[in-house]
Amino acid sequence: MLKISNLSLVKTQKRILQELSLGIPKRRATLLLGKSGSGKTTLLRCIAELETDYRGDIAYQGQRLS
Repeated sequence: MLKISNLSLVKTQKRILQELSLGIPKRRATLLLGKSGSGKTTLLRCIAELETDYRGDIAYQGQRLS
């Protein structure tokens, strides 16, 4: 399971993600929908550890990502 808790990210004084929490179970397809600029790609970049300045926790199978 991928678990995201209270994820927030601010870039150039603009809040991109604000206290986002969600859980994605194993073996499930998940779709992210939203308007352009709503933070979908930024969320995926945080999960992939391409963004590191976020606040909150991201854990995969119980292991916290750095």
